[in-house]
Amino acid sequence: MAAFFLWCILFILCWPLALLAIVLFPIVWLVTLPFRILGIAVHGVFALLAALFFFARTRFARSTDDLSASYLGPGGNLRVRHREALFLERSEGSVCEL
Repeated sequence: MAAFFLWCILFILCWPLALLAIVLFPIVWLVTLPFRILGIAVHGVFALLAALFFFARTRFARSTDDLSASYLGPGGNLRVRHREALFLERSEGSVCEL
């Protein structure tokens, strides 16, 4: 809607330029269409390669600690550490009762 209002202002200020824009816009859109389709295809190929790479990284990793160390730094995975803390808390005898 804003583009229409801008075109109306352009039509009032300089009508030959506005009419030229109306005529050239579809032509420019058709000329750039193959490049857009090519861009979508290239983006899809790179997304597929990234998915395969990350799938292989998660599938063939030795353990979850290897992944967490590479993604979260030396601290490791916080969820794994939280689960370990809960396990240690339960194994020491402190049981949560409802």
